[in-house]
Amino acid sequence: MNLKKICWLLVLPFGLFGQSNSVSPYSRFALGDAVTSVFMQGLTTGHLSSALRDPFNLNLNNPAASNALRLTTLEMAGKLVVVDQRTQDLGPVEQTYASFNYFALGIPISKRYGISIGALPFTAVGYQLSESEQIDGIGQVTRQYQGTGGLNKLYLNQSFECFDGFHLGLQAVYYFGNLEYFQDIRYDDASFFSSRYETDYLVSDMNWKFGLQYARDLDDGNKELVLGLTWEGQNTLGGTFSQTAFTYSPVGNTPFPRDTLDSQFLDDDLRLPGSWSGGMVLGGKHPDIQHYSWMVGLDVYGAGWADASGREGEAPLANSLRIGLGGEMTPRYALRPLYRSRNSLADWKFRAGGFLYRSPIELRGERIKTYGMTFGVGIPLRIRGLAPGEERNNTINVGYSYSVRGTLEQGLIREQINQFVFGVTLNDRWFIKYKYR
Repeated sequence: MNLKKICWLLVLPFGLFGQSNSVSPYSRFALGDAVTSVFMQGLTTGHLSSALRDPFNLNLNNPAASNALRLTTLEMAGKLVVVDQRTQDLGPVEQTYASFNYFALGIPISKRYGISIGALPFTAVGYQLSESEQIDGIGQVTRQYQGTGGLNKLYLNQSFECFDGFHLGLQAVYYFGNLEYFQDIRYDDASFFSSRYETDYLVSDMNWKFGLQYARDLDDGNKELVLGLTWEGQNTLGGTFSQTAFTYSPVGNTPFPRDTLDSQFLDDDLRLPGSWSGGMVLGGKHPDIQHYSWMVGLDVYGAGWADASGREGEAPLANSLRIGLGGEMTPRYALRPLYRSRNSLADWKFRAGGFLYRSPIELRGERIKTYGMTFGVGIPLRIRGLAPGEERNNTINVGYSYSVRGTLEQGLIREQINQFVFGVTLNDRWFIKYKYR
């Protein structure tokens, strides 16, 4: 038997609202690629989240930060991703996709209590792989593997200050979506019927996440230290599961079924892994602004994928771990010589960071890792003509991250990922009571 592999990849995934959110063969494993774990401020500071407390930016990951808001905040973002994929024998193959990232709204109910709600994609599956071999007496046989779909989430965060400096948070999450996997065996010899095996998960369920933050002033109130923790327990996502196997005669790329070999339709569950995170942020205060003049932070995140359920035929999963380090600076207030500068760049928020992620996927003895750098700016928009009592603070956010996932060893795929993120944060004071004399 003469074995010949022609590998590869063309990926047509679908995420939230039917948009693409992955072009990676690694999305075949677990429940797909994790899409959005942090919002713009965290994304551009090395994935900080656990200890972020900002009066004008939302924090998805730690619900305890919801009462940090001082104004009603609307935040949304989208992204453009360029992925360079290659193996030792093939490449580079460049793929590009754009998609919506998230939409969220936060409302400060009182000085001690706040809420936020939002919608975003959670995981995405998107890959198309193929391999061919020449079999004596049969001819060339091609095996194709394809996956589409993903999970989305709606969330509600609420938090309150239970006593001085301690903030508790609760997140209610509704997960929903579907995952579709296809396996085809095609024969060049027309006397053999091709066959397809389809697997489809349709899931929806609730889960809960808990958060804690402790904030304390240092250096006579000139600095603030924030410690943060989150925990989300393992949960079972209820839904339906279907499997179908049939033979077909291919016409172009469209399979026309002939005989059904097997069909199942039943209620089934997927186990979502439990997760935790912890971190710290040290920030400088300035009397002229409510947000930090500068801040640096460290964040650690882990998920128990070893105990999560997987679909038939995928590689065993391990627990994942991500470490992030980053910071933010507003030059006018962080650097004393620029305090009276007329340059508008002095009012921009400059952000940078780095991260290392050890994924739950292990293939051919190699643990799949991702490492990368993040950069971003928050550009404030000048607002004129405000009425007495009105307060607004609008920002255009631009971010970029460069990361590398996978390895060329053992015939695996290495991906170089360039991600450009564009978003807007709108802050406004609601429910103003006007008084006239």
